[in-house]
Amino acid sequence: FTYSYLNDHTMQTGFCKPGSNNVSESKLWRPTLKRLLVDSMAAHFVVAVMEMPEKAHKYYGAPSTIYLNVSAEASAVDISMITVGKLPTMIGESLAVTFQPAPELQHALPTEEGSAWRLK
Repeated sequence: FTYSYLNDHTMQTGFCKPGSNNVSESKLWRPTLKRLLVDSMAAHFVVAVMEMPEKAHKYYGAPSTIYLNVSAEASAVDISMITVGKLPTMIGESLAVTFQPAPELQHALPTEEGSAWRLK
């Protein structure tokens, strides 16, 4: 199921909306950074304010704005994401989030189990 949906976009009974593959497109939409808010009292907290492309939002129903909150402490980094303005659509849709640290950082903080990057 997952391979078919992510790669060939063929109709899946009970999942795809009939005819939606005739109007949808397979594309990776990336947000644009509009503002970077930094805590002036302590630089360990930042918020990236991002906007999705207009077509992704208005035609395909993607959120209009994404807030990525990052706070760093001595022993951890907390990341949270808030989406705003998701529109309803009759076209088949998917929202995926990928966490992919830069290769040079993947083993920057080794632990006994390997890389220190862990998702909670």
